[in-house]
Amino acid sequence: MYMPVAVNSLTSFETDLPFEYYTLPFCRPPEGIKKVANTANLGTILQGLRIENSPYNLTVMVKELALNACGKDGFAPALSAGQAKALKDKVDKGYRVNMVLDNLPVTTQDLAQDNEFVRPGFDLGFRDGDKYYINNHLRFTVLVHPTNGEYTWRPAGGTGLDRRRLLAGATAGAAAGALGGGAALSAAEGAAGTGTRRLAQSGNTAGAAAEQLYMVVGFEVKVCSIARTAGKTVDNVECGMGGAAEPAPQEIKEKAEVVYTYDVFWQVSETQWASRWDAYLRMPGGKSYGRDQ
Repeated sequence: MYMPVAVNSLTSFETDLPFEYYTLPFCRPPEGIKKVANTANLGTILQGLRIENSPYNLTVMVKELALNACGKDGFAPALSAGQAKALKDKVDKGYRVNMVLDNLPVTTQDLAQDNEFVRPGFDLGFRDGDKYYINNHLRFTVLVHPTNGEYTWRPAGGTGLDRRRLLAGATAGAAAGALGGGAALSAAEGAAGTGTRRLAQSGNTAGAAAEQLYMVVGFEVKVCSIARTAGKTVDNVECGMGGAAEPAPQEIKEKAEVVYTYDVFWQVSETQWASRWDAYLRMPGGKSYGRDQ
């Protein structure tokens, strides 16, 4: 069981023109590209954004390293000259990749002057001299807050709980740690429609006495560029740490076969459900974000 990550349109602080994620040569989800239900709010509509499914899936409360996001092939198709040019152009214009988990946009702490603030999304890539590189490795950290089941989300017309809002850990003892077994929504549940939030009463959550419940209160990412050999086993590589051990970055160039990979970490947070949007409201940059709890 897993939580699916959705992708949003690429945006830039330098221009108001968004680009749909799959207009660029990223790896596609094996089930095909689909619009994600129950994610639209006034902010996304006014900004012309489009939220779709992705090949990134997170197993709840399980630490995972060196996952491949490119399906059975293991890498994206070789870049054409036009695709390489388009990626370089987006890097020059400061475009950022935006992703969403449980309606929370992913954030990055990449402001050199003030680490108190976070920014939405992450840089598509970077330039070094006359060469361009793509950030093809993502290190996700999902912040969760233990709960007694105050809020759940019931699909309209349904009887089951949509666990985008309520994650079940393995045991009550798992509350003290960031890792453990657990379950979230299935692929079918991930595509579920709208629902109505309600207060969970005693007995509404099966096995609640034996399970620790969590809510997602933050979604963070650190990114780096790793040149991997297409078709080879994906090894766990530390990057973004600096120093001589830093792996060679993945250059954006014609015929490059980019391997997109990711790590997943879970961290128990003191941030409560009602405060999970506070970090977004403090974001610098002059852009507003539609709030959808």
